[in-house]
This record gives sequence, C-alpha cells and structure tokens, in this order.
Amino acid sequence: MALGAGPELAALVMLARAAGVQCESAAPLGDPADHALELGKAPVLPVDPWTAIAVLFHDHEWERAILPWALASPAYLVGAQGG
Repeated sequence: MALGAGPELAALVMLARAAGVQCESAAPLGDPADHALELGKAPVLPVDPWTAIAVLFHDHEWERAILPWALASPAYLVGAQGG
C-alpha cells in the first residue's frame, strides 16, 4: 500500500505493478488515486499481516495521523520517504 502525493506515489505504484505486486494507493483529496486521504485523519484502509505500507509525502503534516495508524496496524513493514 502506497500513501502519498506527487510523482513519487505514481512511480512506486507503477514499479510495484510492473513487478507483479498488487499495490493499492491513497492520496490527499483532489489527487488521483484509488482512495482519498484527509489531513489529520487516520486512513480507513484494509491492512493485514501481508501488507507493506510506504508513506511518500513532502509535507510532514500528513504523516502525523498516518504514521501512528500504520505503526499500530498489522502490516509487516512500514516505511517512509520524505523531502
């Protein structure tokens, strides 16, 4: 699962899908993605022990709700890349 904004999000999703990995994405409201995120709110997305979460934001305000949610989830991996 890739959460973020900008060309990095699109590139990661393309790379994952080219490698045959199922990759869901979520972006802030107004950005093109499979799901929309709201500032200050934890995502409501399905996560299981087979899920890896990558957070790709340049604006750290988005990460304040997303990272605690991701770290408390059953995902086996949580990674973040920022500006």
